[in-house]
Amino acid sequence: MQGEFRGSFGDFLAMKRKEADLTIKDVARWLHISTAYYCYFETGERKAPERLVLDRLAEILELSHTERLLLYDLAGKTRGIVAADLPDYINSNPYVRVALRKARDSKASMEQWLNFIKQMDGAKEAGR
Repeated sequence: MQGEFRGSFGDFLAMKRKEADLTIKDVARWLHISTAYYCYFETGERKAPERLVLDRLAEILELSHTERLLLYDLAGKTRGIVAADLPDYINSNPYVRVALRKARDSKASMEQWLNFIKQMDGAKEAGR
């Protein structure tokens, strides 16, 4: 789960950039944007960029799969939207939308969601 990191999108970017031993200028150059514009992401003065830029950031920073999902979650939070990797799946599957609305309407608890996740993990293991 992505619950470990407590900082903001900008905090995460700055941390991962420093871990990769890159400067702000390096990342901006790779993204083909100005250094000042990239700085806005790290300082939180701008909302997170679109999915294509997030994907490029994940490549530049060599994020693991789990870190990439966290990047999407934190970016979505700054934009007030669902994480960038989810809309296509949600919109292409009516059962997902029904399930999410049912969970919302029934005020599904964290325990219920954790049980669901365990069930899905079990189904995934059984399908291997």
